[in-house]
Amino acid sequence: MRANTMKDFVKFAWNIDDRVDDSLVGGPKWLDTDRFDIIAKASISQLASGQLIDVDALRPMMKALLLDRFKLQTHTGEEPIEVYALEANQRNLKLTKADPAHRTGCRNTVELPGNAAPSAPALTRHFECRNTTMGQFADMLRGLDNGYIEHPVIDATGLREAWDFALSYSPRRAFRTTGRVNADESSVPTASDPTGTVSLFEALDKQLGLKLKLQKHRMPVLVIDHVEQKPPDN
Repeated sequence: MRANTMKDFVKFAWNIDDRVDDSLVGGPKWLDTDRFDIIAKASISQLASGQLIDVDALRPMMKALLLDRFKLQTHTGEEPIEVYALEANQRNLKLTKADPAHRTGCRNTVELPGNAAPSAPALTRHFECRNTTMGQFADMLRGLDNGYIEHPVIDATGLREAWDFALSYSPRRAFRTTGRVNADESSVPTASDPTGTVSLFEALDKQLGLKLKLQKHRMPVLVIDHVEQKPPDN
């Protein structure tokens, strides 16, 4: 790992989303500016090929290195940080109660779901969810590879059941606007865009009756208590 900041290393070791700076607090200013190279070898005993099974196997190794070489000290706490609250419009809810016998999960699909316009070539992200609670869906939203959501998502719908639903929208790069596409309706391109693009926020609202609203909420954070700027010589 070359030319990374200490903040990059800590986020990797503790599996903190690169886009969520609020989840890592404390520490000196150089965490964001000084850059380091870490060159290391992991055990080759995990697979016959010599490759690690999963990148997650590297995280505890990185954590041990930071604790040992940089004398990193941390603790966990709670701080009010920006999150997206997933809310439901009860009058316009477009979810189907799930059969509990069905397997839980969301998957990518190639074809447009039934609730999307068939003549919408700009809608290239399609997901179908089965037997999924809103809490599970909130957790999944960050992992949809959509480029829209830069904060954690919490479930504020008040819906406790599991649901079946489908969602189709345009990728973030499809928008010609130079402004940021987010949950602020004043900055979200509308469906009148001649390209036919539909943002994730619009799709959630129109296709499912759900909204994402930006707000402050107390969430777990990692607090850096101490870290040394210069490690000992190799």
